Amino acid sequence: MKIAVTGALPHELKALLKHVKSQRRLPTHAFRITQATYLSHDIVVVKTGIGTRNAKEALKWVLGAFNPDFILSIGFGGALYENASICDLIVATSVSLVSGNSVKTIQIPDENGLFNRLGSGTSVRAGSFFTLETLMEKKAVKPLVPMDTAFPVCEMETFPLAELARARQIPFLAFRSITDRLDEEIPPEFLKVTDSAGHYRALKAASLLLRKPELIPMAAQLATRSRKASETLWQAFDSLARAL
Repeated sequence: MKIAVTGALPHELKALLKHVKSQRRLPTHAFRITQATYLSHDIVVVKTGIGTRNAKEALKWVLGAFNPDFILSIGFGGALYENASICDLIVATSVSLVSGNSVKTIQIPDENGLFNRLGSGTSVRAGSFFTLETLMEKKAVKPLVPMDTAFPVCEMETFPLAELARARQIPFLAFRSITDRLDEEIPPEFLKVTDSAGHYRALKAASLLLRKPELIPMAAQLATRSRKASETLWQAFDSLARAL
């Protein structure tokens, strides 16, 4: 099976790329494509950059170039539910696009029963993703989340990916590993250390910390959480690859 795996940032894909074999990077104009193998699957790993526009354009290119049989979106997310633990693993059963005060929701059907086939080694909860078109604080997003929503998570890429997959009738799944709890906000400066295509730039990050050393403790904490969350995403991918 040919699986397309998308992630916005290199930190999200780091553990997965460490484990898969036969890697070959392909040159593209706006995003990084890595071809690899795992078990009996051909893997196309796509670093899309942050945001809905970048994610959509990257996946459109991959769909045209590789014609995948399955699309998987992985990444980090912010908890919109109480008592979240860092590295909670959430799989989307629905995804909503948040544009200002407008919310558009689509369901993500588990037609092949993959959720129940992921294996006992992966502790995953069914939840709902809220894709933000622009950066918003959790206190602004939370009122838009219906009261009975199970394990809501905010992120910035899933909705257009799910829409494209549905339009092409390609099975789709999305995982997020929690890196910040409901009462925690990631400083907006951290999401601006990217280029115009939404890709992380280490020099911008270093420059930010030199200008604002008060952010260093938070940066160190997020780095530790990101490493653990990336491993959680790898474990989810491994379970999925074995189930497919």
